[in-house]
Amino acid sequence: MLPPLFDSPVATAIAIVAVAVLNHLIATATLRAIARQTVVGVDDSGSAPAGPLSSRVLARSLGLTAVIVVLTFMPTRLMRETISGGYLVLQLTTVVINLDSLFRMRALAQPGAAEGHVRFSNGYRFRATAGQVLALGLLDAAIAGLFNSVTFLVGSLFVFATALGWYRRAKQIRMRAVLNEKSRQA
Repeated sequence: MLPPLFDSPVATAIAIVAVAVLNHLIATATLRAIARQTVVGVDDSGSAPAGPLSSRVLARSLGLTAVIVVLTFMPTRLMRETISGGYLVLQLTTVVINLDSLFRMRALAQPGAAEGHVRFSNGYRFRATAGQVLALGLLDAAIAGLFNSVTFLVGSLFVFATALGWYRRAKQIRMRAVLNEKSRQA
């Protein structure tokens, strides 16, 4: 399915936009599902960057999609296969993560699903997201190796870069907490 997709820049662009819109719709549904359940809360202290499903992240993602769509019209098929195809793999990986979140939050909204309440810190959420993204990046890399796919290879690199970004955010949160603790002690 993938090789013929990259023969046509228009087909590639349509596929990227379709997956990005699907991803956006799933992420939006996930935000609503998070708001409806009362078991899991998040740290909304305002001192931390936005979480993985915030509206800022979604808008930034759609903006990047627009840039990738423009790059899809590069003259060579190899560029479409690597850049646009790799981004498509990243988007499909994100669809899986967002579907997982949506199904888990909907399950938590059911009566009797859990007792009590837990509030996750942004640092925890960022580390957990990084781990989840890294695991799926390893799957993408395995697919690249098994099927000798440059598209999945580049996609796995994009996914690994995304995981690194989430780890970096978690580290920033931890460093802020250490600095805040030191300033309180002084």
